[in-house]
Amino acid sequence: MNCYHVDQQQRDAISRWKQSGKHLAWFGTPGWFLGHSRSLDQMESLTGFRFHIPPDETTPVRLPDSESTTQEWSIGPGAAPVATRAFGDWTSHYAAEPAIGSAGFRRLAEEAGVHCFAAAGDVLYANESLLVLHAADSGRREIRLPVTANVVDLVKGTEWTSVARLAIQLEMAE
Repeated sequence: MNCYHVDQQQRDAISRWKQSGKHLAWFGTPGWFLGHSRSLDQMESLTGFRFHIPPDETTPVRLPDSESTTQEWSIGPGAAPVATRAFGDWTSHYAAEPAIGSAGFRRLAEEAGVHCFAAAGDVLYANESLLVLHAADSGRREIRLPVTANVVDLVKGTEWTSVARLAIQLEMAE
């Protein structure tokens, strides 16, 4: 979805997502345009954050919020800060740019209750019966399974019985 321009049908759909503990993440200037008009109020109603346009600027920026439900965080040098605000039964996250890094996206996912199999920046694919991991570098990995399972390493033949966590040593590109 192009969140820079959000039409009324998309706004209605997004409003239905603002419930049941859902987390919505926004980047840039979400909802800045509705049709041919632009409005800071439209951005605030969409995201829950207040914005303003500084003097001699043309692009909105988020205003610091004194609400106790707002927290700001970033992960790592050069990562864009993320503001998080809880609204009872949904949570809004906002960053001026999507440069929050994989650790930032992982934090958003974990806060939203998404199961994350591993903390490292490896390529990982999983479904109910297969997990594939490609190591970005050498080292120890801890894999968290969403349920207790019997696991077989199809390359090395190692077997684990009734586990929810695996600690394995990998070589780069393994």
